[in-house]
Amino acid sequence: MIRRKQFAHKYLSFEEILIHSIFVDEQRFCFSSTGEISLHSGSHGKSVKNSVAVWSCIMVDRGPNVMKKLNSRLDTSQYKEL
Repeated sequence: MIRRKQFAHKYLSFEEILIHSIFVDEQRFCFSSTGEISLHSGSHGKSVKNSVAVWSCIMVDRGPNVMKKLNSRLDTSQYKEL
């Protein structure tokens, strides 16, 4: 997370680059029986009990700015549908 923040701060002054950029990320979140939610840090390729995969897209200018729950691992055909 710190590296992503450092990257973002480094390019804040490059407005033209950011205006035409799309930032995407896929993460898996785990939840416990007590309701605690944590970010899964293991492999995204294997099944993880009590978890949900989330894909997000953020764009500065005219982007979809969406967040979607994934029902399975994100593959090429699913990515094209997003």
